Amino acid sequence: MNKNVDISAVDKNFAASVLEEDGIEYYDADQAPLRVYGLIREDGVYARVPSEVAKQASEQLEMLNHNTAGGRVRLKTDSDVIYIKCMMPQSWRMRHMADAGSSGFDVYEVIGKKHLYLGVILPPRENVKEYTEKINVPEGMHDIEINMPLYSAAGKVYVGVKKGSRVLEGGRYTYEKPIVYYGSSITQGACASRPGNTYQGMISRRFDTNYINLGYSGNAKGHPAMIKYISTLDMSIFVLDYDHNAVTPEKLKDTHYAAYKTVRDAQPGLPIIMASRTDFDKPLQPGKPFRDVVAETYERAIAEGDKNVYFIDGEKEFKHFVREGRTVDGSHPNDLGFEKMAKVFGKIIGKLLK
Repeated sequence: MNKNVDISAVDKNFAASVLEEDGIEYYDADQAPLRVYGLIREDGVYARVPSEVAKQASEQLEMLNHNTAGGRVRLKTDSDVIYIKCMMPQSWRMRHMADAGSSGFDVYEVIGKKHLYLGVILPPRENVKEYTEKINVPEGMHDIEINMPLYSAAGKVYVGVKKGSRVLEGGRYTYEKPIVYYGSSITQGACASRPGNTYQGMISRRFDTNYINLGYSGNAKGHPAMIKYISTLDMSIFVLDYDHNAVTPEKLKDTHYAAYKTVRDAQPGLPIIMASRTDFDKPLQPGKPFRDVVAETYERAIAEGDKNVYFIDGEKEFKHFVREGRTVDGSHPNDLGFEKMAKVFGKIIGKLLK
């Protein structure tokens, strides 16, 4: 069987919509043979949950919902240049985060279970509604994965290749059923230097697993509408990591066990990982009172007979996270911090996937 045959040669309904400009052919990321992971399509833009769910949570979460954090495009091509043409109706540029992370794309080649970095698509310095940039890649057929911006909305994304190049369906993940991560700005990806350097991205490449990023900067507060929606998702693992967005330990306690219980009641066999904050040693807001609330939920779950719940203890795993220089601003991880998170979370996730 020839695995490199374009699906459109078998079924014409799968023929891609191609735009041509100056010797470059642009393929719509939404159409075969390309495939988008981690996002849904709604009202002409990408989203992470349906708008009706986001609206029920909060106005701010609704705004963040169109940020493409965790979105990926997969394809195969033998083009030696890859372009990204992106329509970007909203882009947040922040003084403590690289533009490459908030509004850029980065590109990897998938070889078996290995992912090799090919380059980053850098956005213009000024805030624009549309931009086109490229990277050069080695000759030959490549299985490509493109990570989408962490703090920007995307109306349309096109992947451009040299005219006449082959464009085929990208490889599927070894673990197609996604891990779902729910949490704060750290979960969303602040302040990764580029989109692929979130801890979820690192874990995904390590184990070749699909995932959905439901990190909402400042707005992951255990809203019942969000938790109820999450409980309906077909997922392999659920990561509950939102104590950063609780104003006080008391407010976290008001929602944390209820959030766990909603998901557990809906999916009795689902592995659930609950985590306490990474910036445990942040001077102005010590992590222990929040850590103790998460630990209380975990211990209660164990006492109730839950044998598929796991606890990442910030006091143990991230005790000197800030002082070790793993953050940009005393809270949000730099790439070194995300690497540490990927190691700690990945230790449990790797065992669960197997």
